[in-house]
Amino acid sequence: MLCCFHKVCYVTSNGDYYSTESLLLHLTETGKNALDMSLKVGMLFIDFRKAFDTVNHTILLEKLKAIGISGDLLSWIDDYMCTRKQFVQISGYQCGSKTITYGVPQNSILGPKLFSIFVYDLPEVITSGDLFMFADDTTIFTIGKNIDNIILTLQSIYKTRCTPGVTWCFIQLHLVRG
Repeated sequence: MLCCFHKVCYVTSNGDYYSTESLLLHLTETGKNALDMSLKVGMLFIDFRKAFDTVNHTILLEKLKAIGISGDLLSWIDDYMCTRKQFVQISGYQCGSKTITYGVPQNSILGPKLFSIFVYDLPEVITSGDLFMFADDTTIFTIGKNIDNIILTLQSIYKTRCTPGVTWCFIQLHLVRG
């Protein structure tokens, strides 16, 4: 999914990769150039709340199959996710353990990669603007002549891609007016 394993890297909808620093420079310079040409800039910052905890195992396994994961590796990942249990212990008292049916481990090497696979198809449904993703952080950047059209575009993305049945999507809409 991502080319950089030791640094935070954002992948764009056209397959380019940026480090955090180069993405900030790219967005700043692109926005500045647009404003210099009397254009308007809109950005949609998406932070998937408790994102790693909301990954549906069944959907993730289907997405893994769709990208060619099969056989022993798919079985191992299925076992890795579906046999995890948790319990609560307070003051020495412990409740019975329950099997976890949602989520991927956050404090692991595999967890963020599995989440990235879970959301890998988001760029396919965003048809307006430029999309930049890393794990549960996503930025959609759009430029236009009219601020009202930018607002409509970003609101449309928000309504059609982030709200139906996706309660963990928290979006902040930031508009830079020139």
